[in-house]
Amino acid sequence: MSYFSGMGLSSPFFTNENRVSSMRLIGIHIDQNKIHPFVRKSLKDEWYPFYGGISYPPHKEDIESWDEDCILDLYDISSISKIKVSISCIVGKNGSGKSTLLDIMYAIVNNFSYTHLRENVNRYGVRLYVAKGVYASLYYELDRKIYEVRCEDKQANLYEDGKLVDLERDHPRRVLHESFFYTVALNYSLYSFNKLDYLCSQDKQINGKWIDGLFHKNDAYYTPMSLNPFRTNGNIDINKETGLALQRLSALALYFDSKGKNFIPNYKAVKLKYRLRPNYEKTLIDKFAAWEEPGNLSLLYDELKRAYNSSGINRRALGAELYNDVISYLAYKALKIGLTYADFKREMTGDRIDQYLEKIADDNSHITYKIRQCQEFAKHSIYERDAKFHEIRLNDIYGNRPIETYEKAFELLPPTFYDIDVLFEKEKDTPDATCKYGDSITFKSMSSGERQLMYSLSSILYHIQNLESVEDDVFRVSYRHINLVLDEVELYSHPEYQRTFVADLLDRLSWLEINYPMKSINILLVTHSPFILSDIPKSNILYLKEGKAVTDTDSFVNTLGANVNDILHQSFFLENGFMGEHIQRKIQSLIRFLKSDDAESKTNEWNIKKATQFINTLGDELVASQLRLLLAKKQMTNKNSYRSWLEQELERLKGNEP
Repeated sequence: MSYFSGMGLSSPFFTNENRVSSMRLIGIHIDQNKIHPFVRKSLKDEWYPFYGGISYPPHKEDIESWDEDCILDLYDISSISKIKVSISCIVGKNGSGKSTLLDIMYAIVNNFSYTHLRENVNRYGVRLYVAKGVYASLYYELDRKIYEVRCEDKQANLYEDGKLVDLERDHPRRVLHESFFYTVALNYSLYSFNKLDYLCSQDKQINGKWIDGLFHKNDAYYTPMSLNPFRTNGNIDINKETGLALQRLSALALYFDSKGKNFIPNYKAVKLKYRLRPNYEKTLIDKFAAWEEPGNLSLLYDELKRAYNSSGINRRALGAELYNDVISYLAYKALKIGLTYADFKREMTGDRIDQYLEKIADDNSHITYKIRQCQEFAKHSIYERDAKFHEIRLNDIYGNRPIETYEKAFELLPPTFYDIDVLFEKEKDTPDATCKYGDSITFKSMSSGERQLMYSLSSILYHIQNLESVEDDVFRVSYRHINLVLDEVELYSHPEYQRTFVADLLDRLSWLEINYPMKSINILLVTHSPFILSDIPKSNILYLKEGKAVTDTDSFVNTLGANVNDILHQSFFLENGFMGEHIQRKIQSLIRFLKSDDAESKTNEWNIKKATQFINTLGDELVASQLRLLLAKKQMTNKNSYRSWLEQELERLKGNEP
């Protein structure tokens, strides 16, 4: 029976139509007899379904039956073409196994990549390492078929409806395009993705070296996963992260502003603040010095500079100093592209430089964004050329015409030899806001919660745009399906940001106007926020308790649209209520004092005066009234005492009337 059939509702949003071209994670199965204990950690079950009620092993018929009783199409976004979106959640107390389960999922994808893709990935200079001790399977549904990535230590294979997929015969690139998905995982916690935390002292083969291979950004999205933000031995370079965020944010703010939309809730991006970096060529020289064999590269660099000098860039219009920055930057980026991406590297030779630059010019993917941006700047520079900070209104950049794509917005921005920041105006006051309505503020001046939201949203949208730009060829994979894993998504966020996060994310995904070949997005949220959970049906939640998947959830409140207090009590296992533990203990101590037989009894902690003061400061009136009754009984010695207390209580209540 359909969820809404008994209510007489029929809506296209609540049907199981149009399920073709959808992808969603089903669950993870762990071989408890083989998996290394250090890898398994606190996890005690074998089957962890991301959708409640789907048993192991998952069958097509069971999933279709589950779909009949659940709300589908709840999160689909309207873009140029309709994009299927699925959202599920993992919840549980700290130590329940949430992060461990995600680590196992990442290790499965990593080992699948190691088994079948590492030779191709190595062409991009990215090294993959095996995650040892993993015996587990990741199940997912794609285009009504059930797939399993079965990992047995370093060997991981793909099964389609129970049959082994021969990647050598079918070619890994085609399989990734048609039958797999790309995972973008975000976790800004200081304690996440540190390879040193994966080191087992009893078994040196169990280590976190494999984590490093998933931080890549330079394999043209061939390896089907990326961890974000980038870390070195677990450390985030926040200054670098801020620089990347500003580039992404500026392009997104420009793109959305041209369509009359605000990238950040309650803020309107109005201006770009910028200045030319002084001594930029020295910065490039320092980068060269950090490369291997810089002497062998200098000849290629000089050849690239010569070629760009002959490309028709107007020296007079730019001025000598800026012209030199433009030529040096173009040559540097062209050289870096050739060293990073295998399909470009084979073309980058001294006697074929002109043909190499033609190949770059013909490429429209994210790989050559910055080349196109710099060339656009050289043709139509509207930016001042000194080291002082200047401001320019966004609509003066795009000329009051809607920008067609994110890429075009990026091309309109000044190249990276400029420092940039975005100037916002507050549209309305909110609790977490750094400034008030009508005030202006730069990104760098915003609160930690506001900036974190921008880090997360800009990173997600940036990767989706990049993935959409990749053309399917003999070297690269054009993924049709994306898996977003957002761990501790509420980090640094005020409850209002938590309450609107799902809506904000879906809105901005829709505004991107994602087109073919992108077909579906699966979102997996790991959260402690009841506000986020109120946007998710109970059927889409994996409850973890002490390492086990909670299967008996019939008595649980249906989280979708539920009161957050009810969600906190059941979904987050707050068995001891919602009151702070310290005050709970104080109240219990006071009750013992008030119930003592001796009317004059005192403790080191309580007497009648202290008890009265404490009770009068409590915020829960029901608790306070019960304590007042106990206090009165303790002081009553006769009927006159009782009458006196009643009169006092009546006067107190009258005084509290509005």
